[in-house]
Amino acid sequence: MYEKECLAVIFGCEKCRTYLEHREFVLHCDNLALCWLLKRVEDVGCLGRGVLRLAPFKFKVKHTRGLDNVLADALSRMFEGDCTEAPDMACATLLESLPLVYSLFEEHQKSDPLCKDLREKILTGQGGVENFQVHKGLMCYRPKRAGRHMWVVPVSLRQMLLKYFHDAVVLGHLGACKTFQKIAVNFWWPKMWAEIFAYVRMCELCQCAKPAQDTCQFALG
Repeated sequence: MYEKECLAVIFGCEKCRTYLEHREFVLHCDNLALCWLLKRVEDVGCLGRGVLRLAPFKFKVKHTRGLDNVLADALSRMFEGDCTEAPDMACATLLESLPLVYSLFEEHQKSDPLCKDLREKILTGQGGVENFQVHKGLMCYRPKRAGRHMWVVPVSLRQMLLKYFHDAVVLGHLGACKTFQKIAVNFWWPKMWAEIFAYVRMCELCQCAKPAQDTCQFALG
């Protein structure tokens, strides 16, 4: 069991390397054996070599009893019930969790040229807007085979949406594909893939912390 918890610590530290490797932090752990392990790496052979991956980090290990760690235990348990939440409810829940400015999503859509044009075409019965509809007062994009509505994002909110889904600490500066996948579940706007790719590519923190994926390697002569 403590091998898995040890790997979880290694994974967590490496995942958040950008935020942890330049400062000292306290590592809370509810496994007493793992606390011992992290303090005596030289005594545990093969597993100790894995723990050496934590060498770049400066931290203190503090044991937290399971009784005092109820919240973390609850979050680590997989939900086994049936999720009956409708896709539209999931979208509404997401909108409520976004920054306060998104509570005025409808107001931003009303002042956005694209949304105004789409809404006018729908109300007047013009063609070319078969994949769009007004749902609960909001302009939505819903292709024929899509199982849910996707909110049409006004120009004024796109930059903030990119920042929320890419720069947030809990998301950890994901790559362009994963950032696109998370946004595309509930939102849409024209040429969104190109904008997301450009935003991630120009992210200063990603440039400093992530290795380039398209570099050519040549054999040494």
